[in-house]
Amino acid sequence: MRILAHADPDVLETRNNGSSSMFAGTLFLLLGIATLTAPLWASDGAQQPVTFVAASGAIMLVFGCVLAFGRLGRVIDRRQRKITTWWGLALPFRKQELPIKTHEYALNEFSRLSISCEVRRSRHATCVVYPVRLEGKRDSIAFEEAVDYKVARRNAEELAAFMGLPLTDLALKDDAAIVCDASGRQEPPRNGSK
Repeated sequence: MRILAHADPDVLETRNNGSSSMFAGTLFLLLGIATLTAPLWASDGAQQPVTFVAASGAIMLVFGCVLAFGRLGRVIDRRQRKITTWWGLALPFRKQELPIKTHEYALNEFSRLSISCEVRRSRHATCVVYPVRLEGKRDSIAFEEAVDYKVARRNAEELAAFMGLPLTDLALKDDAAIVCDASGRQEPPRNGSK
């Protein structure tokens, strides 16, 4: 996640656009183009079913475009007390994004920012991530899933301070969670907990 500076001091923007997804997207994009143009290279004796080749090439091309050019962003406006989340495509030569889907939330609907520790498992790998989420009674907005705790904590502290919300750190190994006020100072323990 990148936190971007804005001309208005009451507006903060974040963007998620990992370089690994851009790399994978570019590979799928090139593979899709190669698959679509493969019938042009083939000799007359090696005819593949053209519809199958065209369909698989088109699927890889679209998937590659979404991975390579897809962007996810959030705009937090303190003055208007709202958060806008958007998903769109990057326009590389114009250095801007084209929002495709947006959703607005009232900042008053959320009560805290939290960091947790989650283990993600796939068939061949296991990875520990530290999700940073804005939580409310009805909704939750994920800001990032960093693999480095220090990066997640630093970003969460900056977001909490900007929005004036407490930060709850649930990534600790013991049962006690650290709760910080909006300025990042640790709050005293409640109800006799550590």
